[in-house]
Parts: sequence; structure tokens; C-alpha cells
Amino acid sequence: MVDIFISYARVDRPWVFTFASTISTEGWDVWWDRDIPVGASFQRVIVEALEQARCVCVVWSSAALESDWVLAEAEDGRSRGILAPLLKENVRIPVPFNVIHCADLTEWNGDRNHPGFHDAREKFRRLLGEPEKVSTAEAVRLIKQFCDTRRIRLSPDLEEITSSSGAMAVSVQAADRMGTAYCHTSGLYSKQVFYVRKGISIFYHTDHQGPGGALGLPISNEELADGSGFPTSYFENGLIEWNPSTWEAQAYLLREGDRIPHGPSRRV
Repeated sequence: MVDIFISYARVDRPWVFTFASTISTEGWDVWWDRDIPVGASFQRVIVEALEQARCVCVVWSSAALESDWVLAEAEDGRSRGILAPLLKENVRIPVPFNVIHCADLTEWNGDRNHPGFHDAREKFRRLLGEPEKVSTAEAVRLIKQFCDTRRIRLSPDLEEITSSSGAMAVSVQAADRMGTAYCHTSGLYSKQVFYVRKGISIFYHTDHQGPGGALGLPISNEELADGSGFPTSYFENGLIEWNPSTWEAQAYLLREGDRIPHGPSRRV
């Protein structure tokens, strides 16, 4: 089940990424076509997500008015009584969508206190009710599953925290006190687990497609500060191994305990 399905024109993708990231920190499950896995039928996945959606959020812009996809998705949401439109630009909304109130985000820049963002959030609440958050027990289970796969021993220390984006998370320290595992309980990366270890620098690795990649999370290349070992990037459904001698990085998907190479190795 999808809480919020976002319909938008391709040229508005950067703006939609910011909006989806921000509204998802409220705890709702937000879907947009960034989440389509590699090799899947684009149209089939979109149709399935739209059918499951409890709310259809259309981002109106000049480009959206020219998109048959956006107009069709807007009609689906209107006919089901679950349409929650936004104005990204001051455009003339076509009939019959012009009778439905739009949250005005024409001057929104990511501010959670913006009146238009507040308006959109309240519309979602009326349609969806209060968002559900992942329980602490489920977050701990996901962290344990994640760390068992990577042979990371955990301490009993557990803390509930709020990230800089406003998302909630549960954190557990490694037994050697040199790292911490996090599981987000709300937001864009809800139910996703990260592991950050002291002495490792982390940065996005655009060669492996970054946040929009098929691995499903921001992909980072992690370099041990002392240069020893083979650094590994950690995320829920895969990992990257990097050879500091050859500078070759190889991404893997984790499936049923097996490592399946994801694409060719890359020199980084």
C-alpha cells in the first residue's frame, strides 16, 4: 500500500525530490517514479503504485499541463476522491481539476514552515489520517538482520534520535564502540539501515547512480582513514567493495545471503 503517489513532469524532478524528501519525514509512505527498479516495466510499476495509492498528489506546472501521464494520473485521483494537488508554478489548471483546492508552493524552497507546505500536509492528514511510524522493536529487528549479514557485533545500547532532516531513527552502537547502526522509523528512508564507522569518510558515489540508483539508498564510497583493509559501503539491500590498490569498486545486491554483482566494476 502506498500513502502518497506523486505525479509530476520529468523536468520538475529536482523540485519533486526535495518535496518528497521533506513530506516523507512526516512518516507517510511516499512513492514517485524514482523507486522503479532496474529492468521493471515502467508503465506496469507506475500503474500498480497508482492503484495502491491512498492519495494522488499532482504537482501542477507548465510542463505538467503538457504531460498525458500527469493528466491521466490526476483524473484517476479525482475520480477516486483522493486528489491532493500542488501548485509549483502559477499556471491555469484545466477543467475539471480547477475546482479542487491546490496548496500553493510556487515560492516554496524546502521550508517546512511555509504556509503552502503546511496546507499540503493538512490535506494529506485529512485524506490519510496521522502517519504510521516504524516501531522501535521493528527497527531493532532490521538493524540486527542488517548487522548479522555483515558480522557486526552490537552493544545493548539503543537510542531514539531525530536526524537533521526531521526524520526519526533508532541507533545502536557496535560492540567495539567504533561504529553505529541506524534504522529510520520515518521519512524517505523509513525501514532502511545505515552503518557508520569511525575513521571512515562517506560521500555520494555518482558512478553508482547515487540516491536514484537501483540499490535504493544513497550509495557512498567509504575510505578507511588509516588506509587499511577493503572499505565497504553499507546499505540495506547491497554493498560496494573497493580495492584501495586498484581503485576498482564493485557493487553487489544481497539476496538470500548471496552477493550478486550489480553492473560492472568501476574505477573510482
